[in-house]
Amino acid sequence: MQAAAIAQLRQPYWPDPSSEYALSDIAGAPLPVARAQLAAIEATLRFQIEGLKFLGKRLDSHLRLLENSLQPDHINDLFDVWCSFCQNAFIDYAQEGARIAEIGASLAKKTATRLHQDEKHLVENLAVQTAI
Repeated sequence: MQAAAIAQLRQPYWPDPSSEYALSDIAGAPLPVARAQLAAIEATLRFQIEGLKFLGKRLDSHLRLLENSLQPDHINDLFDVWCSFCQNAFIDYAQEGARIAEIGASLAKKTATRLHQDEKHLVENLAVQTAI
């Protein structure tokens, strides 16, 4: 028995130079990919900046809570101090969640706008190449 030849189904890495759209595919492909990567990096950095600001603020409030708990004039109202701390923490977490959602929505809108512009340019380029 002879071994059957395995068909090559993979697309070649480099486009075929005899292809009609080879140069336009090479020239236009990296730009939208780079823009998408930049948008992802921008979103990640914005989320990290906002998260670190929030954590810094929360840790300062934890420190103030400990300082207030150790003061002798707050010994009688320690329950009130802890309750106000928990209430403020809950409100801060809710506001931060809303801010993160707002940042995510604005970045999604910006990314959708960029993708729409890239789509328009691609359609225009294909129309020009088809007309030529």
